[in-house]
Amino acid sequence: MTGSRPVLAMTARKPVKGIVIHVLSEMPLLTARRLMHRVQKHGVSVSYAAVWKALQELVELGVVSKVQRAYQLNPIWIAQLKQFAARVEQASKEVAVLHCFRCPSLDRKGNGTFKIMEVLV
Repeated sequence: MTGSRPVLAMTARKPVKGIVIHVLSEMPLLTARRLMHRVQKHGVSVSYAAVWKALQELVELGVVSKVQRAYQLNPIWIAQLKQFAARVEQASKEVAVLHCFRCPSLDRKGNGTFKIMEVLV
């Protein structure tokens, strides 16, 4: 994390979508051209066509919405993301219990430890 903002993990194959989301989280309502310039300022060599294609895919997925000629993160997607984060946070607070069972085939002497993680809800 940088400051209070999460850093988005970008894959080597599809970094443009992740950076588009990141830029729109900082500056909502950007046109595709202004968004392209902002993405380029993040050090990504990208064409207008690539940004436009990423935007179209993100709109289709419901992550981004279009307001006249500008784009923004979809408020519904943001709400769903908040709900997901809250569920993950709650699950991480649950008590995890580690159970150990004897497994006679894990080592040469016929002894061993087999660990199973069980989350109690």
